[in-house]
Amino acid sequence: MKATIPFHLKVGRVGELLAQKHLLKEGYQIIQTNYKEKWGEIDIIASLKKLLVFVEVKTIINYNFHLKNAFLKPEDQMTFKKLNNLNKTVLHYLNKNHLENDYRLDLIAIEINPETKKYRLRHFKGIN
Repeated sequence: MKATIPFHLKVGRVGELLAQKHLLKEGYQIIQTNYKEKWGEIDIIASLKKLLVFVEVKTIINYNFHLKNAFLKPEDQMTFKKLNNLNKTVLHYLNKNHLENDYRLDLIAIEINPETKKYRLRHFKGIN
């Protein structure tokens, strides 16, 4: 019997792939994806020159894609608790790998219209 992947995980995976494509286009190098610790996960770890960039990706399906001011935006899912857990995970990653690089925490917010297959991506830099 074949296991089915829950819809929200499929949406999240598509968002992460779109975010990686965006980062590569902007000159970033992808170091690792889906780095997990008990208190959090970093979706993408990338580098831009000597800067380490830890990226959280938030993706939603938006059937009202034509409305620029949609009621719910993916970045609205970034809570103080989530940001705190991300910062802990970043510091753990740096300590575990004995890194003293400058770093930044970014958020990539993606809205996807499943009917037209179009998407809107916003890259927020330095959210920490």
